[in-house]
Order: sequence, then C-alpha cells, then structure tokens
Amino acid sequence: MEGKPHIETDRLKRYVDLNRAYSLSVSGHAVSLRFTPDSPEAMMHFPNGEPVEHIMEGVEENGTIFFTRFITSSALGETITVLDGEDDPVMLWLQFID
Repeated sequence: MEGKPHIETDRLKRYVDLNRAYSLSVSGHAVSLRFTPDSPEAMMHFPNGEPVEHIMEGVEENGTIFFTRFITSSALGETITVLDGEDDPVMLWLQFID
C-alpha cells in the first residue's frame, strides 16, 4: 500500500476519540472513516440544507491505515475520488493530526 495517504492507526483512533464529528469503523483489514462537518460555516454550504458526509476508505496493515478512496455523499449524490499518491491534496489534513 505504499504511495497512499496514511496514518498510524493508534494516532487516528486518538483523534477520532477527541473529535465527535468523526467515526472510525474497522472490519478485518477494511477501514472506514466518516466525517460530517457540523460547524455553522460548513452548514451554510450544505446542498438543500442537508448534511454532507465525507467517507475515507482504506486498509489497515501493520498498525498503519492506508486510504484508497475519498467519498463525498450529499443531497446532490455521491462523488468518489480514488486517492493516488501519498501527498494527495484531499488527505493532507492527516499530516496535522497529533
């Protein structure tokens, strides 16, 4: 899975525990990280006033989660981005997680 955006599993779990807008699911090696923005600024941009959900899918290998897809689901439908490259701009936020 080298070359994909990644983060240590324990580091991401700590982050999710502290940030209630996120949820992390692990089934075997498959991982799904879900986020629904809940700030007033974000809510002003929701299509049709309905929430937008971001879903990051990937796999866990040896204590590291590698993300392979980024999905945005909203009232307008679903957009899927295949993550290609370790420094994919969609996932740069992972670098700032303590």
